[in-house]
Amino acid sequence: MSEKPPYPIETTFPADVATQPDLIPVAMPIRTASKRLFFDIETEANPLIADLMPEVKAPGNYKDADTIEKYKSEKQEQRLKDAPLDPDYGRIIAIAYRTHPSLPIEAWLVGDETVDESTLVHATITESDLIELFWKKYAECEGRVVGFNVLNFDIPYIMRRSMALGIRPRHIPNLARFRTEPITDLFSILYNWSIQNVKGLKALAKLYNLDNPLPELDGSMIADMTNDVRRQYVSNDVYLTTQLYQRMNGVYFNHF
Repeated sequence: MSEKPPYPIETTFPADVATQPDLIPVAMPIRTASKRLFFDIETEANPLIADLMPEVKAPGNYKDADTIEKYKSEKQEQRLKDAPLDPDYGRIIAIAYRTHPSLPIEAWLVGDETVDESTLVHATITESDLIELFWKKYAECEGRVVGFNVLNFDIPYIMRRSMALGIRPRHIPNLARFRTEPITDLFSILYNWSIQNVKGLKALAKLYNLDNPLPELDGSMIADMTNDVRRQYVSNDVYLTTQLYQRMNGVYFNHF
């Protein structure tokens, strides 16, 4: 697949906003050792999940037929609602990334059209294409990643979907905790690998006055977003992650 981004993300999230010009001049060639994969994914329920999920059963003490049916219906509705967060019942539909704070953010969605520049063959992007693209960029950055809650969600999700689709990573992730390298999980580091008093990325953007062009959107709205809005949303998460990374750099870790 071509790596030319189908959407001019840099016009929405200017590179100079997310750059530390005193440390990283834009004109300076980026060394391989300084490349880190800043990324985010978005997911949805797999269309086939209804057939994959085990049958919902009501508690044994439920006797009334209407009560049993109501319980099963509500349980199934909740399971479908939670399915995007479960890699066994969900799938990846979008990825956004950059490999340096000074570079523009690229975003790809399932269903995007691309053209092979050597053969001029048109193709439609699939979930497998998104995963292959992630592993390629991951290997290019030699496993160095920056993200928000990527140790608990994004990377394990990508690995499970890779296994389901028969895709082998080019560079197997090091998911060790309690360290800041090679995976710099800002969420885990900020809260010292605790689940007490944690906050989401949008809440942190408000608390630390990070620039957030899309304050009215959150991940629960993904299913109802148009593709254009999804592209903006997943890109915005990478933009926010980059800003948080720059605020934390020099306090929680030293990356140059």
